[in-house]
Amino acid sequence: MKTESPVREGALREVVLGDGSRIVERVTAWDPPRFHAYEAHEKNPLQALLFAKLSASFAFEDEGEGTRVTWTYSLVPRTPLLLPVVALVLFAFRKAQRRCLEAMKRELETSD
Repeated sequence: MKTESPVREGALREVVLGDGSRIVERVTAWDPPRFHAYEAHEKNPLQALLFAKLSASFAFEDEGEGTRVTWTYSLVPRTPLLLPVVALVLFAFRKAQRRCLEAMKRELETSD
């Protein structure tokens, strides 16, 4: 991931996805270490075909000796006619989201 320096509200970051496609996200909220949010600024071809708007946020809360991470997404389809296709994409996306969160956890636990 490449991010404009410094990370701040309005900054753009480029993300290369697991399938090799590239997207650009705009940071819409930045409140470290508790919260950040972003929206799609440039979508990959599949996202552009299916979604009028994509946005997401991460919230971080202390929980015992760890941290609870809440990753919330808002995906607005281009048309209700795409809802059956969107449902299939979301099924695959949830698997990718779990892999991403697990990778974040491993990275954070080994970076001490």
